[in-house]
Parts: sequence; structure tokens; C-alpha cells
Amino acid sequence: RHSGLTRYNGGWASMFRSMKMRLETTLGVRGIEHIGSTAIPGMVARPTIDMLLYVDSIDDALTFSKKLEPLGWKTDDLSDNPYRTFSKYHMDTPVYRLYVVPNGMD
Repeated sequence: RHSGLTRYNGGWASMFRSMKMRLETTLGVRGIEHIGSTAIPGMVARPTIDMLLYVDSIDDALTFSKKLEPLGWKTDDLSDNPYRTFSKYHMDTPVYRLYVVPNGMD
């Protein structure tokens, strides 16, 4: 699924803030960060809002799947990786992606 690049959209920051509040409430966490090209004002970007959440244990991601899937999020199959990602799509294009990473991993 290729999203292509697009000009900077000033609405990306507010899209992030809105989704951050919903996710932090749904997951019972704090500290979701806006990362990637959409977080850099003025930069040409792939129009997916990338977000990062550090957790104490990657096992936390298992409980996140159960909370996010009913809201239309997909758990990406990354079983060989030490982190997990969740994506929310619109018409086969990822609009939001949440990276869940254990503390201490860069």
C-alpha cells in the first residue's frame, strides 16, 4: 500500500492531538508522541500520522489490541520485532500508525 508524498498539511498537528487524547483515554496511558515526517512543520510527507508510545513491557501491546480493534485499528503482524504497531486505515491507506516500543529501545 503506497501512500505517496504530499505537501505539508497544517491540520496534521491537530489530527495528532485529537487522536492522542482518544488513544490515551482508551488505553489508559500517557506520553504518546507525534513522530515522523508529519510532525515536522513544512516538510513534504507521506500523509500518515505516526505516533510513538513507550511501555514498560511489550506484553502491554496485547491488551492494546483488544481495546483498539473494536475501534477500527488493525494490529500489524510484526511477530519477529521487539515492538508492535497498530494502524487505522481509510480506504486501504493508513491514516494513523501507533508504534508501541519497550522502554530502553531506540
